[in-house]
Amino acid sequence: MGYDEPVVNRGTLPNGDVSSCYGNGCPYGECANDEFGSDVDCDDAYPGPIDDGSLFCEPGEEGDYCLEMGSDPFLVDYWLVRCGGGVATATHCGSGCSAESTGEVKCL
Repeated sequence: MGYDEPVVNRGTLPNGDVSSCYGNGCPYGECANDEFGSDVDCDDAYPGPIDDGSLFCEPGEEGDYCLEMGSDPFLVDYWLVRCGGGVATATHCGSGCSAESTGEVKCL
């Protein structure tokens, strides 16, 4: 039986309430509080607000994903989270984040 080392979080990571997560690497599955992109609410999927010590990537995960943070649709923050090599990193996106069905994830 194998054992995967825990993922190390590095750099600046998002903090607060997740309002949507989309892309192959979402650690709790895709979710959206507005139920536009998913019928699962992030309030139900995530155990609470996230911080630097939260689970951003499952061990062994090599997928990237987009996070939308905040409950006010006019004051949201967008993040691109990268999972790979046992490390989770994040990039703050200025105008949004896009996760394609091909697995490509990018800041807008």
